[in-house]
Amino acid sequence: MEIENTELIQNLEALLFISGKPLIFEDVRKYFGISKNELLNAIETLRVEKENSGINIKVFENMEIQAVTNPKCGEAV
Repeated sequence: MEIENTELIQNLEALLFISGKPLIFEDVRKYFGISKNELLNAIETLRVEKENSGINIKVFENMEIQAVTNPKCGEAV
């Protein structure tokens, strides 16, 4: 499955949003049928895009990925 970068980033964001829990990197990579580097680049792009919003993208040491609340919004939520 060939997927454009913008579409990949949008789909990754949606998947992280609805999951409610950390997703395993390799599972996400296989789901989209992309390379490790493609997923890493998409995660980094999305992470940078979201860093000044209410949602952040967190990559854990065990290579799980999750959409999380921005710590700056802690008092509001």
